Amino acid sequence: MILLNDLKFRLNYYWLTYIYLQLEKLKHHQNTQRILYKRSIDESYRLLLAIELIQKSNYSNTYHINEDLIIPISTFIKTEDSYFHKKKLYLNSIIQKFGLPTLFIILLITESK
Repeated sequence: MILLNDLKFRLNYYWLTYIYLQLEKLKHHQNTQRILYKRSIDESYRLLLAIELIQKSNYSNTYHINEDLIIPISTFIKTEDSYFHKKKLYLNSIIQKFGLPTLFIILLITESK
């Protein structure tokens, strides 16, 4: 658009105004698209408020957490104290048999959005 083959058009004093307006229009469009995209991403990954998580019970006047809106901890993920106690004893027995390790690596898995 800027590199026109017709030199007569470039000599016209409206040419700079026209090119400037075209660039401003493009910049405005790109900025608007960026803002709309960011808004849609922010709304889709928005954390729920406490008032949105709590609902009134169907059977009594108490309130409880709406389990349709949350992601429960899967049953295969071990969270009990007995599981960690067994793993601690297992690790201690390995250290007693082989001695202190020279390199100890811990891997953690976390969710990210």
